[in-house]
Amino acid sequence: MADDTEKDVEKTEETFTQAQVNNIVSERLKKEREKYADYDDLKKQVGDYETKVNSLTADLEKQKSDYDAKIQSYEINSVKMKTALEKGLPMDLAERLQGNTEDEIRADAEKLANYAKPTTPPPFEAEPATETDPKRASLAKMLDSMKK
Repeated sequence: MADDTEKDVEKTEETFTQAQVNNIVSERLKKEREKYADYDDLKKQVGDYETKVNSLTADLEKQKSDYDAKIQSYEINSVKMKTALEKGLPMDLAERLQGNTEDEIRADAEKLANYAKPTTPPPFEAEPATETDPKRASLAKMLDSMKK
């Protein structure tokens, strides 16, 4: 049986000349090169896409930082308004509160509230009028005695 397989192998084996081998190899190389013929174009497209992606990523990061800054500004303004209401400050003074954290804003509001507290003046006491007219003086005296 071993002899049968050797005979089959010998029948199927062909011998090629160097020119034939060169021709076969060049055909295979040509097919492989055709497969990758658009490699440079694809490489250029990938480079273009990477540039676009990087540009868009930078734009998104800038927009995100802008929105984050706006959000922080709104949050600080909200804390300022809330603190001004709690401390009894007018809304016009809420914008003048300073600080980047709630504690800093509260401390500033307390300082400002101490300055903005309405001071109540002492009660008005009318000084007794000295009347030069004797008739008026006697009427005033009589009125004072009625009040008591």
